[in-house]
Amino acid sequence: MVTPPEVKGGRTRLTPAGSRLILTVVAAGCVAFLLTLPRPTAPRAPALVLDPAAVAIVREEDRRAAAATPESAAVEPVWELYREGGRAELAPESAQAFRERAAATQEAIAALVAEDPEGLDQLRARATMELPAALRGDTEDPAVLGSFPATTERYGVFEDGEPVAPAFVVRTLFAGRFNAIMGQELTAGMSEVERTAYWGWLAVEAPEPPAQLRARAREELAALDADQARLTAAFDAYESGLFAEASALYERGDTLRERNFALAAASSVP
Repeated sequence: MVTPPEVKGGRTRLTPAGSRLILTVVAAGCVAFLLTLPRPTAPRAPALVLDPAAVAIVREEDRRAAAATPESAAVEPVWELYREGGRAELAPESAQAFRERAAATQEAIAALVAEDPEGLDQLRARATMELPAALRGDTEDPAVLGSFPATTERYGVFEDGEPVAPAFVVRTLFAGRFNAIMGQELTAGMSEVERTAYWGWLAVEAPEPPAQLRARAREELAALDADQARLTAAFDAYESGLFAEASALYERGDTLRERNFALAAASSVP
């Protein structure tokens, strides 16, 4: 039988077990409180964050668009010009040949879009759906990949010919290659998460891209995800010894981690 606490003078006396329980609860509460207090912590490099649900939607749209039956006879001329662009990456063409191909591409795209406004988007999806097999070496046409692995290796996407960036980032940069060959804006026809993957990789993860490209990537990312852009700028400021600037940028965040980073940066100011 459990012995109830002794009662003396109308007051309850705690048993030793009860006292230990209260001390344990109080101690746990103190620890939890201390964990919520900011403390200087050296900033860490940010990582690109993408919405998994949005990525899944794009993947499904790729499959659906690539499987759609072309509604226009103008599709294949555009596709063949895309292939020519891939071959030109591997065997550089003359300036005259480039101009002629570019003009023919714009003419073919105009004819396609006039008949099927979604035709170019379907071809972009078709291109991205070719990528996995090409990366496995399951295609005999080198124009499918062209110079894509070599070109993007400088941005940390490939290493020794193998993709090391997240699959969705690789896929999205490959979609950007399609746009470039077609003479379109690099992220034309892309959703918000695709543009975040494209510009976010170049702004956050790519090792030392050209200054002009990096500046544009950060500008684009700031318009898409201000917090990711701010954290990237803050870490760069900290790494460059601009501690006051880094602290101010981290202070704008609302997480304990950012407050910790801000304290570390502030404590480093000479």
